[in-house]
Amino acid sequence: MDHKRAVETLADLESRGDVNRLRVADLHAWPLLRLMLWGRLLQQDAPPATAPRAGSIPLPPRTFLQRLLDRSPLPLLPSSARAGIVFFSRQHDYGDRIGGSFYNRHLDPMTALFRETAAFAKCEIATTQALETQPRSIPTSFIEAPRDRGTPPAIEGFAALRDLGDLPLPTEQEFAKSARRLVRDRDFFLTLLRQLQPRVVFLVCYYDPEAMALIAAARQLGIRTVDVQHGKQGLYHGLYSHWTHIPECGYELLPDFFWVWGEPSRDHIARWQPTGCRHHRPIVGGNRWLARWQTADDFEPDPETTRFLAELRRPEKVILFSLQPLAEPLPAHVLDAMRRSPAGWRWLLRAHPHQRPQIPALKDRLTAAGAANFELEQSSAIPLYALLRRSQHHITCWSSVGYEASAFGVATTILHPSGRQLFAEEIERDVFSYADTGDALLAAIRAGAASASAVRYIETSDRIAQDALDQILAA
Repeated sequence: MDHKRAVETLADLESRGDVNRLRVADLHAWPLLRLMLWGRLLQQDAPPATAPRAGSIPLPPRTFLQRLLDRSPLPLLPSSARAGIVFFSRQHDYGDRIGGSFYNRHLDPMTALFRETAAFAKCEIATTQALETQPRSIPTSFIEAPRDRGTPPAIEGFAALRDLGDLPLPTEQEFAKSARRLVRDRDFFLTLLRQLQPRVVFLVCYYDPEAMALIAAARQLGIRTVDVQHGKQGLYHGLYSHWTHIPECGYELLPDFFWVWGEPSRDHIARWQPTGCRHHRPIVGGNRWLARWQTADDFEPDPETTRFLAELRRPEKVILFSLQPLAEPLPAHVLDAMRRSPAGWRWLLRAHPHQRPQIPALKDRLTAAGAANFELEQSSAIPLYALLRRSQHHITCWSSVGYEASAFGVATTILHPSGRQLFAEEIERDVFSYADTGDALLAAIRAGAASASAVRYIETSDRIAQDALDQILAA
């Protein structure tokens, strides 16, 4: 099912059933079920079930602390810690290296807003994959994942939704398992937040179940939560749009604020808020990472990376392909274009963070398909903006990197029917082009200058960021 039909299915369910009667313990649980249903509706575009999600495998008990300390002298979370601001990170957001250290391009730039005004702490659940992203540019306090314990919480209102029609809902047992984890994690984060006593918690991808649990804990303690935009949050994103029955008190599993890149993202979220709603407010804060890169390459490359970037001056054209974690991430017409492209073109394929374990398999697939003049490993490790500075064209199925590319004057071509739907307005206005054949893609790459009108999708002003922060702190 495509994104438009999927999100309309969610809205239809909300119109036919009282989704707010669904309760887990003391929580409105519809956001959790909506998350599960959204994933099932989009199953045809999801990675194979056998592909592990990055960052999802906890370390064995009583070994994670020593293994992390053996690799990096990071501080553990002290029992007496206090922080005015808490940043909750995920290991797979550390895709960039700055001066030899791993950098979270969503949260780490935000810390600069507080360096002189408030104490902050950055916390993360320790996972086996976290060992692979050490050291960190901003020190991270690792915490042990809570263990599965306790009795399943009481669930109310599930049967009534199950009976509404032919929907790929989880079974009540499957939902109960996720609900038990959420309540367990909520109780765990209550203890953590009571130690830290922050005013605000910043996080990325609020609809990660762990993040939902953290938000619920903060809500219970009166601590504000902010979801920092990490990609396109457009017309048909089932976790940011088409919320038609938000209760007067809001949802305990949704953040108080959405820190968004610009007015289009704010408007997409705001249009679904009830009149006078005081919860889940979108606020334009901009992209702080992009702001740092508008004047210079803001990282110190190692010698190998320096050589690689220098070599990108030689090709006639450099084409950057932002991959996405789809069941088929390499469309046939892209492989066709790569086979037939001029010898002077260089194709850089950048794996999505969830795809990095699959890089060897992707490389084998490209080689078997006869693709030439491509690179995958360095392109997946070097900061995105360093690559965009050296690219003449950008292609993607539907990644929001297209907007970021426009900020560097790089044109984007959309490759997938879902992308054509999601970016219909941008394609109509010639902000992006669309190609569904190898010939069309080659023509778009030969043609392409970026439309400046796309740049305003992302704000980078320091004043806008400070104003947003002031509103959050004053709320």
